[in-house]
Amino acid sequence: MKYMRWLCLIGILMIIAGQGIGTGNRTVTGGATGEGEREIRELEFPWQRTLPGEVMDVAVDGNFIYLAVNESGLQILHQDTKQIVGSYNTSGLSYGVAVSGRYVFVADWDNGLVILDVIDPSDPVRIARLDTPGAAYKVTVQGSYAYVCDWHMGLAVIDISDPSDPVEVGRFSDVDHATDCEITGTYAFLVDWWGLRVIDVSNPTAPSEVGNLSTGGFAYGIDVDRGYAYVADDFRGLRIIDIQDPFNPTEVGNYILDDNALHAQIRLSDNRLYAYIAVVENGLVVLDVTDHENPIEVANLSVSGQSRRVHLRDDTVLLASGDNGLWGADTYQEPPEKPDPDYWLFFLIIPIAAVGMGIYSHIRGENPRTKPSLGSQVNQGAGNGRIAYGTPTTPTSHTFPPYPTASLSSSRSSHRVIGANTILGHYFASHRLPLSLDEQTLSRARGIMERDVAALRSPADRFRLYIAMKQLSYLMYPNNEWLRDLFHNYRDSLKFNSYFEMSESPGAILKRWALPPGLQGNVHLDRDRDEIVERIRHADPYENFVIIGDPGVGKTALLFQVFDSYMSTGTGAILSGGGGKYGGKGSSSERRNDLGKDSEKGSGKDNRKDGEKGGGIGGIGKYHEANHIRLFVDDIPEERMIIQRLQNGRTRGLVVSAREGDWDGLPYDFQRMFTRLTIRNFSTQDFRQVCRNLLRLSSVESDGPTIDLLMDYANGSPIFVWTLLDQLRQSGQKKLSSMFIRENASRGMLNYIGDILQNHLRERTRDSHGYGLTGVTSSAPSGGGDNGGGGRRGGDWEFRSGGFHALAMMYFLATHMEGRRCSAVYFNKIAPLVSRKIETSVHAEAGMDPDNPGLVLSPLSISNDMIRFPHDFWADVVMGKGDHNPFSKDIILIREALSDTGYFEEAKRLALVESWELVLGRYRRNPGSTRDAILVFCESILSNFTVQELRELALDIETMREIAALYSHLPEGEAILTRIERVSPLATQKVIEIRDSVIMKSSIG
Repeated sequence: MKYMRWLCLIGILMIIAGQGIGTGNRTVTGGATGEGEREIRELEFPWQRTLPGEVMDVAVDGNFIYLAVNESGLQILHQDTKQIVGSYNTSGLSYGVAVSGRYVFVADWDNGLVILDVIDPSDPVRIARLDTPGAAYKVTVQGSYAYVCDWHMGLAVIDISDPSDPVEVGRFSDVDHATDCEITGTYAFLVDWWGLRVIDVSNPTAPSEVGNLSTGGFAYGIDVDRGYAYVADDFRGLRIIDIQDPFNPTEVGNYILDDNALHAQIRLSDNRLYAYIAVVENGLVVLDVTDHENPIEVANLSVSGQSRRVHLRDDTVLLASGDNGLWGADTYQEPPEKPDPDYWLFFLIIPIAAVGMGIYSHIRGENPRTKPSLGSQVNQGAGNGRIAYGTPTTPTSHTFPPYPTASLSSSRSSHRVIGANTILGHYFASHRLPLSLDEQTLSRARGIMERDVAALRSPADRFRLYIAMKQLSYLMYPNNEWLRDLFHNYRDSLKFNSYFEMSESPGAILKRWALPPGLQGNVHLDRDRDEIVERIRHADPYENFVIIGDPGVGKTALLFQVFDSYMSTGTGAILSGGGGKYGGKGSSSERRNDLGKDSEKGSGKDNRKDGEKGGGIGGIGKYHEANHIRLFVDDIPEERMIIQRLQNGRTRGLVVSAREGDWDGLPYDFQRMFTRLTIRNFSTQDFRQVCRNLLRLSSVESDGPTIDLLMDYANGSPIFVWTLLDQLRQSGQKKLSSMFIRENASRGMLNYIGDILQNHLRERTRDSHGYGLTGVTSSAPSGGGDNGGGGRRGGDWEFRSGGFHALAMMYFLATHMEGRRCSAVYFNKIAPLVSRKIETSVHAEAGMDPDNPGLVLSPLSISNDMIRFPHDFWADVVMGKGDHNPFSKDIILIREALSDTGYFEEAKRLALVESWELVLGRYRRNPGSTRDAILVFCESILSNFTVQELRELALDIETMREIAALYSHLPEGEAILTRIERVSPLATQKVIEIRDSVIMKSSIG
């Protein structure tokens, strides 16, 4: 018997070895969705073509490849030579392309749909353009209609029967960022960031949704084949959906990839079905999807760049790979089957041996050992290997019921789906309500909430119900009257003392943050801002973020967009902390419900921190962390009363905004708690869309030339545009004219900037005097708007510690530095000199704040070590301009004490040598990281002193010349070198070498 067992073992090992030899390559199990085994082939792209920009989409017709190249429009390649044969530079950002006959249709983002005649591919001619209200992202052409995925504005149906005169005839707008579309028969299968939508387009003028299915990720691409839709669902991989019944799409399979999937196309080859998937960072992945419930990876092709789109043409696969151009390869072919090894004889040995062992054991009277069945092992383990949507794979700390796995399509839900991990989501799930906001669900929810709020419950239960009602009220706005009535009728039961505040409507947030009413849905997001919104929406709920930017670039508007977008998938609240401009508003302290004790039962969280209960208004607890509630704060540096509490408690789940200078002045340990997300000025094209949105929001008419003038004056500042339009509205006019812009451009902006600086440099006092700057009190007028940040309403103002010095340094920058800019090193060396002068000639307490020496830098922009004003209007304010300038008297004092006496110029000279030695020493220790600093310094001083003056001040001009020459390939280095050479050229020795000269005698006479 012993030998028989050894023989069986050897046979099994040889069979395994034989299978390994037979495959010849590595094998993997069948992926995330099922069992199976298949060889994965690592293929290679035989060719690649770089294009002038990011390749976003590809289409093929005849012998030509048509590419949507983000920055340079349409590029046309010959399919054989792969060379560019023609191009057309659209004025937008090209994201999508489709071909129909002699016409090419380009989805050109803010530029809408562009139609080109390519009968001569070497000379494309634009014949029409249709400006869509959204942002044209992808386009599909079927018959006489073009279907444009118009981003946040949905699906546009455009009649192109006359390509020179396209006309929008219908639109389906109930979407969340339309990204791709396939037309089959009378149905458009549209994907957006919510999932799949089936649109009946049999009547193009009235497209209507007949079915939908939430995919759980961010659907970016779709292909339809033989009654199934294959959706590239970003981080949730490929979703395979049965659409044979368009009214009830049902997911039948999925495959989770290692990276985000953006597009997929299907190919039938050798009676097997393959899905080619563009995977952002991993190139191309090929799945065998013949068995929809068990997709298997069979091939992959790795490329550099970010894969955007895949196109199958004959036996070729084309991959649009962003800034790495276009890649091409042969399509996947099933490898030929290899003959089985000659180990099949051992299959005979095993059953014979098994039978023999059984007979032998029976004769000996042995009983077989009882072992659990395979089915019981599976039930005890990970199940059948398929990933259930939303099912937790690890135990969670909360006691809420898990996300329901039933399909949401059965309820015909709208695109407004509640986040599963929110308190509202758990509340709905606990009452067996689908996570959607369709009419039937809301009707059932209303009855349940009215019953629950009337019942007597513990403070923790009532507070959870309160939060669920708040989130639902926000999502239902403006159709939330019954919820508002419910809050009113049970106001005594719904009074809580909390460190955060929940909003019932978007309008309340807009008012709180001093944003235009009705801004919801009108915030324009460029690519960077869009990525910020999505990153925060899908980040770990405990991660902290800070949105940083210069004044006027739209930080608060972006913060609102984050909040508004987050409310459907999460729960957002405003951090109050009991102080600052958020202290006490919207929360009640009439009754103390001990959330610190009761609300955390079962969560495993200790809500007390630093001796303060989490529900207390004076502290910042952990209740929001345990319940995945994000806390939002606009302009966090102004909330100094709560910054220390946040830092001490290591609070998580925050989203805040800050001006760059203000943020840099906060404690370093506090800054380290946050992931920094920086926004810049809008591009010209994006800012044009900002202007259009604000004009539409204000119901103001305008024409193209006027908008161009508005953009010139605004200089990239959305708040300037809104301020000007608000002035127009107050004047009773409905049309913006060039004359109005010229006459009123500065007035509103100067007042706005004055308010910002007022809040930044001063604080309100209760008495009628300032802090005694030689008898000068705050000059803020008693009137004026509140403007969200406190405004100038009521009482007098006194300078914060260091505020007067900050104003003086800004005045110095505006009036005594050429170009109103200065090296940061140089500026910081001049600052203490000015501070000492202020303390001796103005007031002993008016100098620099030792605890916040960077106060002056907070409103200013710093780029590549150069300090400047964000906009010329800032310089105008600190010079005293404006109808209601709050610093008029203070600026007169600064001018008389520091400018007219010549001290500013003296400080420039006194700080010069020390600044040069500092920046030069840093450069010599680490040239790589300090190159910009020394070039900026040289540029600053050469703009404000002559070369002769610098020599007289003992500055090393020759070293400066050598450094500039080293970086003469850079514009800054070349400019510095040119300026020095123009005044002090290098001495050039001309040496004439005279070789031996021989005068022949024969040449004489």
